[in-house]
Amino acid sequence: MELLVVVSIIAVLAGLLLPALAGVRRRGRKTEEASAARQIGIAWNLYANSSNDYVLPGFLPENIQQGDQDNRAWNVRYNFDRSTPIPTNVTETWPLRLGQYVNFNHDVYLGYRADLNYPTAVAMPGIAPDGSTILDEPVYDVGNFYPQYAPSETGEPTIPRDQNVALFPAFGYNAYYVGGWYHYVSVPGGLAPKPKYADARALTGSSLDGGRISVVARTSSAIRFTNKMILFSGATSVTPGVYEEMEDDRQGCHYVIPRWMELGANDSWDSEADLRIWYAGMETSGGFVFSDAVITVAGSGPDDNFAAIPFGRHTGQVTAVHGDLHIGAHKPGVLEDQQYWVNGAVQSHHATHRRP
Repeated sequence: MELLVVVSIIAVLAGLLLPALAGVRRRGRKTEEASAARQIGIAWNLYANSSNDYVLPGFLPENIQQGDQDNRAWNVRYNFDRSTPIPTNVTETWPLRLGQYVNFNHDVYLGYRADLNYPTAVAMPGIAPDGSTILDEPVYDVGNFYPQYAPSETGEPTIPRDQNVALFPAFGYNAYYVGGWYHYVSVPGGLAPKPKYADARALTGSSLDGGRISVVARTSSAIRFTNKMILFSGATSVTPGVYEEMEDDRQGCHYVIPRWMELGANDSWDSEADLRIWYAGMETSGGFVFSDAVITVAGSGPDDNFAAIPFGRHTGQVTAVHGDLHIGAHKPGVLEDQQYWVNGAVQSHHATHRRP
């Protein structure tokens, strides 16, 4: 009888303690996430300091990195070391272009991945890719593979580790509005690289009569509200739908987009709803219900297949790096404010520009 009483007491105590321990664990992971975000913010700032205040470009297609004789290009090459160039297909996105500023420690990017039970760095200082040999210098470990996030039913496909780092970091860059998402545009004599929305015009009512507005910050000094503007935030990619709970180790995404965004190739539009990508809450039979615990994705975003949305791991709050480099933790509903995303936005909950 006494044994049963003891067992019952232990069960009650376990029931009380386990949720508390889980909360401690989540807060610990959130602290680690904030530390990684801080490292990325510092690296972003170092990049700008070494580039005459020009910030890290959001997206650089391979043909703009190198170009050809007919098109103007940047003619840039990103290197791991003096003799090892990084493949251009994985420097289209930002993580490996920022690699030297975090010492190619890619735990900063992939620390959220619970399925990776071995070091996540592309660069393994002093260790050969197979772990068997001690080397004098780090190596660019493009040969080893990570398991892909979602194994297929027929096996476990793999993806090169540098592609994992490049495409699925924990933090998405506000790439359309900071640094710029580059593409080619027609100019006299050929094509030239230019960020999307570089020539945006202010939206007044349903017309573009508000004049030209600078919505892409290409230098750090061009960011108007540094204490608010988001550089990086926790991110994931989803298809349109309603999301109430998502796993903390859900696959990340290299970029993130605001609630409202211009997607069309021309100026015609029917209503504000055409621009809405995501929002906190959900539509019910009784009307709209606001909730920070629920994200509704109404549009597919610029990719046409999915939307790269802010994502709060561990506690439900979205970890973000701001323009003044402070680390914030925000509920999704707060991030509906366009001033967090679009440089020079003056209407907090409204699309502020159109692509001309």
